[in-house]
Amino acid sequence: MDDLFVRTVNMNLKNDFKILVVNSSPKKHGHTQKLLDAFLEECPKTAQIKYVLAFELNAKPCNDCGYCHKNNSCKFRDLDEFYKDFEVADLIVFATPVYNFSFPAPLKSIFDRFQRYYNARFTRNKKPPISKKRNAVILSTCGSCDEYGFEVIKHQAKSAFTVLNVELCGFVGAKNTDFEEISNDDILKSKTLASLVFNK
Repeated sequence: MDDLFVRTVNMNLKNDFKILVVNSSPKKHGHTQKLLDAFLEECPKTAQIKYVLAFELNAKPCNDCGYCHKNNSCKFRDLDEFYKDFEVADLIVFATPVYNFSFPAPLKSIFDRFQRYYNARFTRNKKPPISKKRNAVILSTCGSCDEYGFEVIKHQAKSAFTVLNVELCGFVGAKNTDFEEISNDDILKSKTLASLVFNK
């Protein structure tokens, strides 16, 4: 349970509570989706949920062009709507398989494009670059039994979150999915995490 829940959250579950779901699995009915569905089943019915499929969003990769050194935006406009949803969300749910001990490329592109907020903070001295404090959870699946990919994903996410005014409040990792169905125990962990996050 210590790995399941990182810290206690005191959510203000007002009627316009906003959840941004970012699913980076290319499989719409796969293991990652099952873990995500279990979490969402426990979410407040009044929550406003925005759902993003990273493979369909297909964000352009950051090329360090320097545009965001001087501008409060990105040269590429494909994530304009995503940025708006990201900045106003109360909770961000990242559902992701492990690819080569990291995120799949479409989600990695999104994380790299958070560079605009890094430059807002450290180049243009905007503290914080996003005024609203948010929470995040990560639901991850891995085909093998090696949990190193989970640690890499958590480390990368936490590093980005320090600039984004986001705090990781929970993580669930389901492993060995190349060889067996996602376990009932992992499904229960995802439900339990949601219950803890929403103080049920």
